Amino acid sequence: MRLLCISLCLLLICTSPAYAVTLDEVKSHLAAVDVLRASYRQTRVVTGLNEPLESAGTLLLARNTGLVWSQQEPFQVQYVMTDETLLQQFPGQPRQVKKKADNRELFKFVSLVSSLFAEQGTGLEQSFDIVFAVQAGEAWKITLTPRAANIRKVFTSIQLAGKQLVEDVEINEASGNKTLIHFSDMDTSPAFLSTDEKLYFQN
Repeated sequence: MRLLCISLCLLLICTSPAYAVTLDEVKSHLAAVDVLRASYRQTRVVTGLNEPLESAGTLLLARNTGLVWSQQEPFQVQYVMTDETLLQQFPGQPRQVKKKADNRELFKFVSLVSSLFAEQGTGLEQSFDIVFAVQAGEAWKITLTPRAANIRKVFTSIQLAGKQLVEDVEINEASGNKTLIHFSDMDTSPAFLSTDEKLYFQN
């Protein structure tokens, strides 16, 4: 669950256009995308397993509202994340709800990672070494290496790479497991939620 939250919040903080060539300029574009719709394919390499675990689906990100992470393969499950709740639902079953008030440590961890590009990002910078590198053309990569011992227990590094938007995320866990997520078919128009999309965020 914590790994999923990390993936979701990375989407929340890193879906702005990145035509820039410096980290500060990437930060300045945060407010540029109000709504993002995309497909994803995730590959999870687990120590001890001969084959990686593959999954795929779609996501809907609405700034200041939340994120809908809909897994379609190999089975269906949907997660809806907001500032106060994390909802999980399997087809034909009622939603399972995790509330911030009952899971403060989980939401605190998510908030820490989410503060990467916030104006008040000092807390995260105290916990992570952040390396920004320009790749060929307009491509760039951000590498986060945790300084805090409690974070190093979960993962050793996170890498984000992209051009106009984040296209790839790599999460390296302390256990030796690795998660790779590739995003495609990204669409930022229309820049508002439809009536049906708003229903995802109604408890």
